[in-house]
Amino acid sequence: MGLLVFRCPASGARIVTGVHTDAGSLEKVRALSVKVYCPHCNTTHLIMAGHGEVEAMMVPPSPPVLGHGSENPNSLALLP
Repeated sequence: MGLLVFRCPASGARIVTGVHTDAGSLEKVRALSVKVYCPHCNTTHLIMAGHGEVEAMMVPPSPPVLGHGSENPNSLALLP
């Protein structure tokens, strides 16, 4: 699962759509034309869905969970 991204046909700049999808779903609709707003041109482009790419999303690591230490109930320890 990732974000659907296109390239502006005029400038080649990335257009991030905010749509979450996967490569299999994109393949099913590759022949469809989609309207994509381009913030670089300040206009809407008509682009074939198959020209889009799915970019993997970077998920930040979860922060550690703090709990009481086993030796001293007033100390903090990282829980697995």
